[in-house]
Amino acid sequence: MSSIVSSPAPWLTDTVRWWCYRLTKTFERFQRAVQYATGHLSTDNAQHIMLDCCYDAGWHPLLILDVQETLYEAREIFTDHPALPHLIAAACSRVASKWEGNGDDSHEARRWAIEIAEDYAAHTNIKLVRWTDVLPPE
Repeated sequence: MSSIVSSPAPWLTDTVRWWCYRLTKTFERFQRAVQYATGHLSTDNAQHIMLDCCYDAGWHPLLILDVQETLYEAREIFTDHPALPHLIAAACSRVASKWEGNGDDSHEARRWAIEIAEDYAAHTNIKLVRWTDVLPPE
């Protein structure tokens, strides 16, 4: 009995840790809200807000089209160009608004976004060079 009375630290430590965790998460959400309100939201924080709101908004996306994955795949097709990230981001936005896939077609969505980015480049007089045009045939 004396060991229980003399050591209240375990439950107190857990309670303090829980409150610290809750305060940290609340502060992070508040910080993201301020960044959103002032127009200084980073890509990472925008994704946090979107994921935080998915359940409350009733969104259950089966496919998430990631700009970075699509850009990585586009860089396997095209040589590096300064406008490529912007073109891919715009193309992913267009595909996301038009896509009606069943959730397992992420490769097809990325491929379509890359094709749209190539069309955007052609319309804005940006020359994207394919690696197949640069590298000698094997």
